[in-house]
Amino acid sequence: MNGSFEILKASPLWLMFAVLYVLCIAILHIGRWAFEGHAYNTSFASEYGDIALITIILIGATVLKGQSSVSGVLGFLVFQGTVAGMCLIAGLYSNYFLNAKEVMDIYHNMIVLPLLAYLLLTTVPVIFKYGTPLEKTAVVILIVIWALLGYYDIATGRLDQRTWLHNHGGWPTK
Repeated sequence: MNGSFEILKASPLWLMFAVLYVLCIAILHIGRWAFEGHAYNTSFASEYGDIALITIILIGATVLKGQSSVSGVLGFLVFQGTVAGMCLIAGLYSNYFLNAKEVMDIYHNMIVLPLLAYLLLTTVPVIFKYGTPLEKTAVVILIVIWALLGYYDIATGRLDQRTWLHNHGGWPTK
């Protein structure tokens, strides 16, 4: 196995969950508190939906642990490198188009988005190739949950977090 597959296969699931939770979710509160003076994350897709995405990655790791190798294009390091490059470019574009100004918004666009996208784009095909019907069904349900939370965030304005906090009395006054 190559690239992230080796790490996912060798690492305990509890460690992967802890590292991804801290890098993708918990650090947003800590960083916003450190850089902006307020710990917050109003996005349900980020706060709760990312747990669904991390769970998909852990399902992928579980499937990988049961494989001695991954066949086809999925097993090539070039595939993982190409996906990684695309995810980094997506992070750059999202940072530019979303006009991120705050440190943790930039961190989310440049680290969290590419990391989760890379791990999902490399593990979901493995799940659908080698996983059980239960694992495949769980992935579909978790993606739908994340998408619905994202839709709710867009519909309610929660993605513009500082504006949402200000409009709903959650932004501390000075």
